Amino acid sequence: MGPLELLYSIAILAGSSDAWESVLNFPSQRDSRTMVSGGQDPQEQFLVCRRRRPGSVLGVGSWSRNVCRGTGLLRSRAECHSKGLWHRSVHVWFYHPEKEAVLLQRRSFLKDTNPGRWDVSVGGHVDSNDDVLESAGREVREELGFSIDPSALEEVGIVATEARGPGYTDRELKHVAIYPWRGRLENLHLDPSEVLAADWMPWAKVHRSLVRGDAEFEGMLAMFLPRDFV
Repeated sequence: MGPLELLYSIAILAGSSDAWESVLNFPSQRDSRTMVSGGQDPQEQFLVCRRRRPGSVLGVGSWSRNVCRGTGLLRSRAECHSKGLWHRSVHVWFYHPEKEAVLLQRRSFLKDTNPGRWDVSVGGHVDSNDDVLESAGREVREELGFSIDPSALEEVGIVATEARGPGYTDRELKHVAIYPWRGRLENLHLDPSEVLAADWMPWAKVHRSLVRGDAEFEGMLAMFLPRDFV
């Protein structure tokens, strides 16, 4: 498997869940901070999508399709999560080509799903009035504190996911992309209401752990071995 195929595989494997259980006890170079403000708006509006089979993967080119076409329904974040309504989200994997590493973030304890856990470089819901590229650019600005050219994102595909926890069922159509980045961690400006920490991890190590289904990762991560990429 070549480097790009490996990265694609990571993106789809990890796209199967929002939550990472203390990734391999991975130490962060940044201290976690206690959150005192911020958080998420339970009344934020999302476009409701048609039902999908959890675990289904739509390949490259699927972003250009309107996967929410046919509903026209807007529902709040709180209702989507309490009733398990399908809605859109975006995942962007930052990778360092020379280090062969991916950037991970640790989620704020104010998050309504999987607080305090390690996750994809940047991720978030697609607001009702946004397209996917707009949302990806906005999430990077909000979570990491700088701007990117969304047109430079390399689409991987869409993963239909389902995650359950106390009081919620989160069903998402995750639009997954990768983005080359050679920046320095100390130049990140993390939003403490969104992100506690960020750090690099070798992508080969991440991939091995996902394939093995290590206990440190959510169990459902190992469900996805994308045949298109391996």
